[in-house]
Amino acid sequence: MTNATSLKKLPMATALKTTGISLASLAAVLSTTPSYAANFTFNPANTQTIGSATTSNGEAFLNSSGASDSQIEQFLGLNAGSLDAVQGQNATNGAAVKTTIAAKAGDVFSFDWKFNAGDYLPFNDFSFFSIGSVIQKLGDVALSGNYGEANGVNTTYTFTADGIYTVGYGVLNLLDTSVDSKLKISNLAYTETASVPEPASVLGLLAFGAMGAGSLKRKQQQKVAVKA
Repeated sequence: MTNATSLKKLPMATALKTTGISLASLAAVLSTTPSYAANFTFNPANTQTIGSATTSNGEAFLNSSGASDSQIEQFLGLNAGSLDAVQGQNATNGAAVKTTIAAKAGDVFSFDWKFNAGDYLPFNDFSFFSIGSVIQKLGDVALSGNYGEANGVNTTYTFTADGIYTVGYGVLNLLDTSVDSKLKISNLAYTETASVPEPASVLGLLAFGAMGAGSLKRKQQQKVAVKA
């Protein structure tokens, strides 16, 4: 009778043939192909705004007014002074939106953005997004040009650990509060990566196949004995 112990001595292809498990079946178990990619929107149930910010039809629209930089830091759970550190100068006021995601390691979050500069240098207004306490700058006046526009397509972030994350977007004035810049967020998407089964799961599959093969062999022997 074939068992899990004897399978360890056989090449993989031979073991699979003995147990009746196809290579295609095993490949399906071991697959790490993303399980799905879905549109992700600003759900009113878990989305909040501060300052001059609104959400509509899965998009967010922000103007750099309505809340101080310290209020935005507290709202997004950022460290005090972290928004000043983005440009190395005094971030004054702006707006932000946040939502939450239950993510697993390897999952990928993506979105498009558009920054419209309502100011000119040296008033280097800027936009950003944050995951937890990590900030990444998007567009600013230096990138778009005075009163210009900058765009980002399919900006992505890959989660490195399981957890509940606060995802934030913001736009702020720099050095003054008199002229607003704008940020638009759209085409949010979330790709969940399928988990790889533990080695024990694969061994269990082989053992299950081995038992099935042994049972089939006994039935065949019984049929031969009856005919004799």
